[in-house]
Amino acid sequence: MGLALVLLHVTVGTTATWQSARQQNKWWGLCIGVGIILSGYILIIQNRIPDWKDMNTLVARDAKTVPNSAKVNATLGALLIPQFLAANKSDAIRQKAEYYLERSLAIDSTYGPAWNNLGLFKESRGETDKAIQCFENALNYKSIDRTAIDNLGRLYVNAKRPDDLMNLYRQYLGQPNIDTQIYLDYATHLAHIGKLPKALAMNDTAQILMPQRLSVVYDNRARILYEQGDKAAALQYWEKTYQFDTTDPAPAYKLMNAYLEAGDTANALKYQHIFQTLKNK
Repeated sequence: MGLALVLLHVTVGTTATWQSARQQNKWWGLCIGVGIILSGYILIIQNRIPDWKDMNTLVARDAKTVPNSAKVNATLGALLIPQFLAANKSDAIRQKAEYYLERSLAIDSTYGPAWNNLGLFKESRGETDKAIQCFENALNYKSIDRTAIDNLGRLYVNAKRPDDLMNLYRQYLGQPNIDTQIYLDYATHLAHIGKLPKALAMNDTAQILMPQRLSVVYDNRARILYEQGDKAAALQYWEKTYQFDTTDPAPAYKLMNAYLEAGDTANALKYQHIFQTLKNK
């Protein structure tokens, strides 16, 4: 009986030890498997890591790998926009950007983002009609693109086409999932065609729809009022904007200039000091 108990104990202990080892091996196997997958992933991206010194180099490498990708070519063109602006609208950079964007559209003529960015370069050349066509194409192929809507609206304003402007926004206002920034864009455009009451009413609508972004709403209202000549009211709204985030130098800069133009030297100097302090942090 005693021997049987000893054998039972040894058997149970051995079984438990074997099960424990089996469980451990299971986890070790899982870890090894994950390690192999991660190693493979690292090997795949390893060649791209040195190119992460800047996004242009990285995407240019992708263009060599997948030269017939509409997205990659459009991205190369889009990445040249900051360089284009920083270089005082260099014609050489513009031509290079247009090459990539037009190549993207030759691959896929329905790629909306490429149409939008090509429109920006056509606008910079003063080719308003071509730019309008580009932005309209962007919206035809990507029906809700707030940036393209804003760009097209701006050109309608510049071309003195107020009816087209209002028809454009009627198509999109109130649509589900629309970026509510569109209401602020429209308010700005309305102010630029002289419809100040409608512009402020649209800004009020944005305030209702964007309670979490009141600083943006107030800043937009201040800009509209300032451009329309009501500088006292504009200053009040820029003061409100500044109070939302006293670490943001942008409202301080606007207040500095607005007070300076209004002849309020004391407040202009006050916000100049605040702006310089925040900018240098």
